[in-house]
Amino acid sequence: MIGGPSTTGNPGGAARDERDARDDGDDGGAGALLLPPELLHPIEEPFDVEPLAAPRVSPGFVARLGAPPGGNGTSGAPRPATALHAAALLDAVFGAVALLDGHDLAGVVVGRRCLAPAGLDLGLTGVLFDIDGVQVGTAAGAASAGGHPAAAVAQAVTAAERRGDRVTPASAVWCGPLLDPVALPPGARSVRASFAHLGDVPLRVRR
Repeated sequence: MIGGPSTTGNPGGAARDERDARDDGDDGGAGALLLPPELLHPIEEPFDVEPLAAPRVSPGFVARLGAPPGGNGTSGAPRPATALHAAALLDAVFGAVALLDGHDLAGVVVGRRCLAPAGLDLGLTGVLFDIDGVQVGTAAGAASAGGHPAAAVAQAVTAAERRGDRVTPASAVWCGPLLDPVALPPGARSVRASFAHLGDVPLRVRR
């Protein structure tokens, strides 16, 4: 599961093959998806990009799910068919940096700080994104899949349950890239997403 503030944790969730994700309408890391634990990369460890043919990076949000009101905390609970219903599932939101190989999600680094979404306008929550200290873009939560992190959760959970995947409290959802993924320049060593309210999320590169 994803931990609370000042922890890295290990987001849980139904494991999935990204080819199946794209067949279901998700475009790898370009769409919202339920995150399998193996895609979560520890924030303190550098990411080895040598095996990647076309490494690209983008900031985004990772949402941790809670139990739905009145639900039983399993995939048999009421389904979030709309962003409004999905918002009730959101337990916490983290800033994150995704590393993609072409269009496929290769790994996600999740920030140490999280916030409950209540009282936070996620659609307006901004991020500055830089590579080796050079700013490459800015964005806000409205750039998430579906136009809002809650809409991204609705897409991911609905798609997962349609496939028969188990969705439980503490499952983690990648809400899609906030910027078009940027090609990682040769020799680049560090990537950083600086989120309003959620702090900095660094990704160190190893070659």
